[in-house]
Amino acid sequence: MYQSITTSNYTFEDVITGGDLYVDKSDYIHKLITVNKGIFFLSRPRRFGKSLSVSILMNIFIGNKELFKGLKIYDMPYDWKTYPVINLNISQSDCTSADQLNIGLCIALQENANQLNLRLSESTNSAYLFRELINKAKDLDKVVILIDEYDKPLVENIYAPHIEEIRQVLENFYINIKASDEHLRFVFMTGVTRFSKVSVFSKLNNLRDISMS
Repeated sequence: MYQSITTSNYTFEDVITGGDLYVDKSDYIHKLITVNKGIFFLSRPRRFGKSLSVSILMNIFIGNKELFKGLKIYDMPYDWKTYPVINLNISQSDCTSADQLNIGLCIALQENANQLNLRLSESTNSAYLFRELINKAKDLDKVVILIDEYDKPLVENIYAPHIEEIRQVLENFYINIKASDEHLRFVFMTGVTRFSKVSVFSKLNNLRDISMS
């Protein structure tokens, strides 16, 4: 049967149900998710499968096993337990200024809370809302955090005069991951590069960079 090769579909469910060609690498995903607590970072250029990888992990951690029927992971030992997942695509946030970035993050967090049937406060501080969402989600179970293109606001403002304000918003936001370590089941972050002076790498010292693996 003819299968198309897609370069613009980043949703795993659409790839599988739409009949697109998918090269089965789910056994590598299995290695990531079967550790007791996985906290990983993956750097790749654009259109190298980062967002699709996040979508695959999302479907695994919400227990969507039947979507993987016929793939290696389907028959591998795994309990397919459903976890509360916080899924953030930072590329969807307006990052023309620190204020706009903060607003975009708040909106994304409220959307995640709605997906989990949780209610957050009306705070307009994205760092506070992130901490609040993790604290409420942990009452459901250990929390899974998936963050795609964590560095987009920095990449797009690298020469802008307000780059330090952008960096500060991200530092305050991401530090919640380290602070919530005991409540986490799995963390997976992607980006096109690794910025050493953002707290993700300077303070999240248990983050494993698998970019060269």
